[in-house]
Amino acid sequence: MKKKLSLVLSVCCCCILFTQSIYSQVVTNYYPKGSAAVSEIDALYIRSSLTKNMPSFDVGKVIEEDKKNEGKDVPYRFGKAFDVSYSLNDGEWTEVENGRIWNMSFKSNNAVSLNFVFNHFSLPEGAKMYIINQEKNIVYGPVTSKVIPSSGFFLTDIIPGECATLCLFEPEVHKYESSLIIKRVVHGYKDVVNEKLYGNYGASSPCNIDVQDYYPDYKKQSDAVGLVLLSGGTSICSGSLLMSTDYSFKPYFLSAFHCIDNTPRDSLLSQEEIEDAEQWLFKFQFKKEYYIGNSQITGYTYNGAYFRAGWYKTDFLLMEIRDNLKLNPKLSWLGWDRSGTTPSNGACLHHPRGDVMKISIIDSSFSSTSCFGLTNNLWDVYYDYGITERGSSGSPLLDNNKRVVGQLFRGDSFANPCLNMNDEFGKLSWSWNGGGQNYNRLMNWLDPIQTNQSTINGHYTTDFIMGPTIPCEISMYEIIDLPSIYSVSWRFLDTNSPVSNLLSQYGTKKCKIDNSSHTYINETLVADIMYNGDTINTFVKEINTGVNFVGTIEVLDASSSVYIAERPIRTGEGVLIESNCHVILKSQCFNNFTVTHSGGLVFNWTNSGNGEITFDAPSILMGLSQQITITGKNGCECFKIKITIVPPLERVLQNSSIRLDVSSNSSNYNFTLVDQKADNNSTTIYDDQNKKWQLLIYKASNGTIIFHSENYGRTVSVDTSGWESGVYIARAVINGKDVAKKITIRKF
Repeated sequence: MKKKLSLVLSVCCCCILFTQSIYSQVVTNYYPKGSAAVSEIDALYIRSSLTKNMPSFDVGKVIEEDKKNEGKDVPYRFGKAFDVSYSLNDGEWTEVENGRIWNMSFKSNNAVSLNFVFNHFSLPEGAKMYIINQEKNIVYGPVTSKVIPSSGFFLTDIIPGECATLCLFEPEVHKYESSLIIKRVVHGYKDVVNEKLYGNYGASSPCNIDVQDYYPDYKKQSDAVGLVLLSGGTSICSGSLLMSTDYSFKPYFLSAFHCIDNTPRDSLLSQEEIEDAEQWLFKFQFKKEYYIGNSQITGYTYNGAYFRAGWYKTDFLLMEIRDNLKLNPKLSWLGWDRSGTTPSNGACLHHPRGDVMKISIIDSSFSSTSCFGLTNNLWDVYYDYGITERGSSGSPLLDNNKRVVGQLFRGDSFANPCLNMNDEFGKLSWSWNGGGQNYNRLMNWLDPIQTNQSTINGHYTTDFIMGPTIPCEISMYEIIDLPSIYSVSWRFLDTNSPVSNLLSQYGTKKCKIDNSSHTYINETLVADIMYNGDTINTFVKEINTGVNFVGTIEVLDASSSVYIAERPIRTGEGVLIESNCHVILKSQCFNNFTVTHSGGLVFNWTNSGNGEITFDAPSILMGLSQQITITGKNGCECFKIKITIVPPLERVLQNSSIRLDVSSNSSNYNFTLVDQKADNNSTTIYDDQNKKWQLLIYKASNGTIIFHSENYGRTVSVDTSGWESGVYIARAVINGKDVAKKITIRKF
């Protein structure tokens, strides 16, 4: 018997799918233990008790092997890999109403974490995979078809604990289209991630400093730093996103050459080493925030990259992550300085032993040292606070301007944790020209348009246009930190915008919006970055003088005693009310702005000052309507509400027996004037051929007239096939008086 899946799709979407966005990433959510959201995932997705047990091994022997690499510039190994070959046929399938669910659990005794390496991995549209730890407080996923590289090779994030369950939902319309081979199961024998995220020290030494201790000074820079899981699934490095002079926000990721080089001190990379690096996993936002407590931590992972350049003499490596990271507003890109000027102080941001992000502070000037036959090609720094450890390799060295001047090569603190010793970083100034070729230098990647800039500042994709969101009076806009070699062309995205005349260019880089008239503006400001006459990039900023206005409208009869209707209203919306009634508008926004009305007759207008405005709508006897506009201002217009006042929605002619009848056949509506004779109660169609009458139909929601005709004594047929679902008012005007009928159109 099939089980219902409706709750899976609804409850799960509420509790964890909210983090899935349009960019191709996989999210890891670290929930507090006992979270109701995760218990729902457990109940709905985990349907199997089938568990694959990994073999035991001598952990002490493996740790002894690691000790041989202490102090060496090699990636940090945290796990023991078991080579396996499990397919979907080895798990358990459960039929559900909208498809089927596959489960397989894994256990490796005494493991502090598990992670997986997939091959031949593909999912159809609508399929979703999750990995959930035994405590149900960490959920990795959903993994969808959009995040899987075309090669089918895929690394998962590291899941704490000795047990983890893989859950795959396959929709009914794409059953039997998923495939995967679990190639490796990695037993973590060192604390890479665990429950210590929620208050105590994690995997690294206790003398490390959490990066949030230096917020807000390094908040922006920390949003560019990531952890790298190498393709074998057992080793870790660090690195960071770097800006390029074309402001393209390409995801160039700086790390260490020795993280890709499987044969240390080898000046050449093999094709196999490059292909391995192009299968790495990159993880961002893996850090504590100010208040952890029971709050959720979220990490963002991306699979796959392209090798761009690397040079062993400064130990730099540049990869380009294959996904469009600039769609993630939580990420930033670091600026850099290639001048070689000695910084007076600085910092290093890193993931020691794969732990949540740490910071190491340098309060003194950097010095230079030499290596690989070059002179002064490395920075030598001494930490005043914090250290680095293995796993920190490739992390960015920031100068006193918070620009990258190098990446971590090696250090004494690797072998002597908790001792404030020296580390060495490859100089970005040397890596710029590197070995003289595109594949072993930075210049052609970070300066693709050959500007010859020495420095550039770091940015979020969302902070480029400086200027107010609400332009009152005259407001100026510019691209922050834009070098003099660029110019900017400004425009509104809607080239036919009625407020285009308010925007003008100001010099070569700035523009101004002159809103001295206090006009309501809701537009997208566009800045085209120009270099040598060409547009090299475009940035946008939403301009909106409106507020997030929310309120209600209540309508009572003229005596204020009979309740007629209540509905929510929002800025810019049209509201239709009947004439000869009492209106009550309620919103807290009324307390913060000067509120006026215009364009129509209202009586007894009162603003209580306590979020309530009242007025009386006049009587309207003719078949016409009137509009009033209620405007809130605080320097400039902040919201508008348009109210259309119409005669009563359903009525007959006063002192007359004529009414309006409506009948329908599919999308055709027939409107007929009917004369009900008072003497014998008989009904006849109104057929005075000498008297013209008008038929008007408009939307009840905003008063917009969508049909108008003039008629002589006959039924009017109207085709409504192209109309939207909703309530409409049909009004017939005859002999200077009117009769109305409400109709409801539903489209299925």
